[in-house]
Amino acid sequence: EVLVAESAMRVNDEAWLNDEDLSSMVSNIKADIDTECRKVLLLPHSQGNFYANAIWPRIYGETSNGYPINAFKVMGQLSLGAPTSQIGGGLASEKDDSDITAWINHDDDIILNLMNLIGLSSLEGNTSIVTDDISAHGLIDTFLGSAEISAVVQSGAASIASALEPMPLARTG
Repeated sequence: EVLVAESAMRVNDEAWLNDEDLSSMVSNIKADIDTECRKVLLLPHSQGNFYANAIWPRIYGETSNGYPINAFKVMGQLSLGAPTSQIGGGLASEKDDSDITAWINHDDDIILNLMNLIGLSSLEGNTSIVTDDISAHGLIDTFLGSAEISAVVQSGAASIASALEPMPLARTG
């Protein structure tokens, strides 16, 4: 019981994230938003969801060309095999999160089911499409290798991408 509690604290603690990697990701995304006026779609798989979740407050807590980024839906996220209990967050209006965040977790995902079994909560499964991957967790074998699940991933990504909006451009001169 103590081991489970300690593990749960570590899973939810961002201290394990590599600060250099996280800083680099945030810097690149911020530059895309600021200088390229790009919209960003994060597509994390498995543990990458911890990084993606750590990116959200760092991006949506910033300003771009004098505008608060959290007033615009410039970044979205479609999580695959997410071992986290939530995704996204940080926009000025919480309702804005709903059309720019989604997840696909297989009902038979052995990793997520084991996590839930020992008391570490993850987002629930929301697909039961047949996969040849015995773990129902692999990026290639489960989410991209199955034509049916891949179609769900593509549709979800397209839906989120269409809901994103660019930042206003700043005038110079």
